[in-house]
Amino acid sequence: MGLTNKGVGIGLPAPDFELKATNGKSYSLSAFRGKPTILFFMRKKLGFNSRSQLEQLKSLHEIISSIAQLIVILEDDGEAEGMGTPQKYIDSSALPCPVLLDPYGKVLNRYNIYKLVGLDGYQMARPSLFLIGYEQEIVYNYVGEKPLDYPNYEMLMAQLQNIVVANSSRSNHFVPIIATPMSHTIYAVA
Repeated sequence: MGLTNKGVGIGLPAPDFELKATNGKSYSLSAFRGKPTILFFMRKKLGFNSRSQLEQLKSLHEIISSIAQLIVILEDDGEAEGMGTPQKYIDSSALPCPVLLDPYGKVLNRYNIYKLVGLDGYQMARPSLFLIGYEQEIVYNYVGEKPLDYPNYEMLMAQLQNIVVANSSRSNHFVPIIATPMSHTIYAVA
């Protein structure tokens, strides 16, 4: 069994980055300062588990898009081919959020999302999710132990609600958002 790194810690500044999306545009984390941002890191080879997670993210995006930015970041070493390649699946799934390609896992490493395997130190991306707050601090993180692990979306929604409510309490103005499939109601600043 190898060493495990569990991601950048809660309360710490989120490492900034600039990556190209599958649509050719460049995105940086700092461009979303002032709006909660959800970063979902995935392996470059999309198996069934990754595809079902992307379908859940599509549903999540519909619920949270008015109060948070969802970004999918795919590890990309440029070698993936065949039906499991990110580009083919992304093209067919019409994800409604930016899908960024992380060349050689540079951002993945800055967020400490890897597991060293064996003696060669091979790094594998694991399903991971980070909720970044209004001031670009890490509010919640999930780093899977195994490739088939899922983030806890109910915990994510609760954390998102907490930071939105805390931020909106400064202005004393709440606007209800549609309840999620997880039975949470989110409030956003108008």
